[in-house]
Amino acid sequence: MSKFSRKEIVLLRRRQRGYVLLLIFEILLLVLLPMCEEFPPLTSAILTMLAIGLMRFLILFSSLKRVKVLIWVLGVAAMVMEWTLNFFNIVNSLLGSIITPLHLAVWLSFLSYALYRIVLMLMREPYVTYGVILGAAAGYLLIGFAGGVLLNAIWVFHPETFNLIQPDQSTNALAAFHAVAPKLFTASFGVLTTVGSSLPKSESVIAQISSVSITITGQLYVAILISMILGRFHRFNT
Repeated sequence: MSKFSRKEIVLLRRRQRGYVLLLIFEILLLVLLPMCEEFPPLTSAILTMLAIGLMRFLILFSSLKRVKVLIWVLGVAAMVMEWTLNFFNIVNSLLGSIITPLHLAVWLSFLSYALYRIVLMLMREPYVTYGVILGAAAGYLLIGFAGGVLLNAIWVFHPETFNLIQPDQSTNALAAFHAVAPKLFTASFGVLTTVGSSLPKSESVIAQISSVSITITGQLYVAILISMILGRFHRFNT
C-alpha cells in the first residue's frame, strides 16, 4: 500500500469499517422485522432508520457535493413519504391508496440510487478485502428491503395476490398495513435469496412477476460483483 498517501490509507480504512458497520446495521434492522407483528409501527421506524443509516454512510464517503445533496433530498423525501402514508391511512384509506404509488416511486428511487453509489464505491476499491465483501453483502440486503416496499405497494391494490389472512373490515387501513408489512418484507428476502416464499400466489401473474423481478435483480447484482472481482484479480495478475 506504499503507492497510497497516508491520508488515502486512512480514508480507505474508514471506508472498510463503514462497509462492515452498514452490513451490521442492516442485519439488526432485519432481525427487528419479526417484532413488527407485536409492535406494528416498528415497520415504519425500521424504514426510517434504514434511510438515516444509508444517508449517513453515503454522505460521509461521497466526495461530490451534488451526490451528497441528491442523497439527502431522496432520503428525506423517502422518510417524509413513509410517515405521510401512515398519516393518510389513519385519516382515510382512500388517501393512503392514492399516495402509495408515489411512496413506492420515492423509496425505490432512493434505494436504487443508494445501491448504485455503493456499487460504484466497491468498484473503485483498490483491493478486494473482507470489508469490500461485507459491503457487497450490505448492497445485496438493500435489494431485499426494496422488494419489501414493492410487495407492500402491490398488496395495497391487489391483496388477493398473496396468501395472507386479510385483516377484518373494521380494522383501519394503517393497522391493516402494519399487520401484513413484516410478512411481505420477509417474503421479499426469501424470494431474493431463492429460498422462496409461499405468500405470493402461484396463479397470480402480478405476484409472480414481482417475485421474479426481485430474484433477477439479486442475481444480476451478484453477477456484476463477481465480474468486478474477477476483473480486479486479472488486472492484479497481469
